[in-house]
Amino acid sequence: MKSNHDLKLVSPAFGDPLTDTIMQLQQLSGRRRLHGTTTPELFFDLKYIFQMMESLGSSRIEGNRTTIADLVDARIENPRTKDEKLHEISNIDAATEFIESEIRPGDEITHAHVREAHKIIVDGLALPPKGEGDATPGRYREQDVAIAGAKHRPPSYPDVLGLMDELLSFLNDGGNDQFAFIRVALVHHRFTWIHPFTNGNGRTVRLITYASLIQKGFNVADGRIINPGAVFFSDRDTYNNMLAAADAGTEDGLLMWCRYVLEGLLREFQKIDRLLDIEDLRKQVLIPAIKQCRRRGEIDATDERILLLAAEEQIIAARDVHALLKKTYQTAQRRMRKLKDRKLLCKSAHEKQHYRLAFANNALMRSVVSALQSEGFFKGLDESDFQ
Repeated sequence: MKSNHDLKLVSPAFGDPLTDTIMQLQQLSGRRRLHGTTTPELFFDLKYIFQMMESLGSSRIEGNRTTIADLVDARIENPRTKDEKLHEISNIDAATEFIESEIRPGDEITHAHVREAHKIIVDGLALPPKGEGDATPGRYREQDVAIAGAKHRPPSYPDVLGLMDELLSFLNDGGNDQFAFIRVALVHHRFTWIHPFTNGNGRTVRLITYASLIQKGFNVADGRIINPGAVFFSDRDTYNNMLAAADAGTEDGLLMWCRYVLEGLLREFQKIDRLLDIEDLRKQVLIPAIKQCRRRGEIDATDERILLLAAEEQIIAARDVHALLKKTYQTAQRRMRKLKDRKLLCKSAHEKQHYRLAFANNALMRSVVSALQSEGFFKGLDESDFQ
């Protein structure tokens, strides 16, 4: 079924819960700094893990069956693997880094941003049906396409450039007005409706939605956002059904889509806020992860005590370890050096000769991911084999 409708704003009726959701999102986007007691350094280690899961989730929607365990093991043991499915996930990571380096609050999002994100996403991947690449990376399609399993038939290819012009103008208009988040939701749907590339549209639109949120005030540099793709990958069927409901362009269908997206975003941001409280982070994630790492035999009892101290204090020095172990100062230094060599501790960016807990791409990352998963942070990516 081919459908055509204009790109237009929709406005919730008085009393619609969507209005309250928008107000809460606007309040969150107005923050200027990382709020909470978790240090920015620890938060950005968490961001790395969440981005890894976001990339996995985005690829999962497209049929990638890589498990959490396989991805984590690859990041720790073989970060340069040539595996096609892992390469697809790494491409999404690279496209995210591109978005974060290029977009700041208030910036315009351009065709160049969209095309470059797509080019990075499909780079080096085999073409369908064997892989998720595209024969024309970074170029809008020059052929008509169909979406597998969908009733909607995307517009004919000669219309794509004009429709993308309209989409970007719509997104960039209005700045951060009261319709800013409705624009973000509508642009996500409209992009999938246009289907501007031959392949890779889903992965690209989820990155452009991320870019749109940065544009509207969720500034990565201030630690206020983690890529919110979990809204979409937590339930793939609901995602596709909501997209389909909006395809006809009716007011009710578009408002249903906006509620789904914005309520999901708010839940994700509120979930992340829990990790900004160091007490919650320590209790729910860090302590269970360190203890699990010990049970796995990846650290010994002394390492466990030092890492628990780092989790408690956030920043430690050799004198703290000396006092903890009641051993010689040289023994404390030796123990810390060993943990630093294993990347379980790293130097603080702010205090000379001080160290902090680290859990990106090391043995502790397995247990941190497992703890976050147990707390419900990766809904939709549950793995019975990740224990």
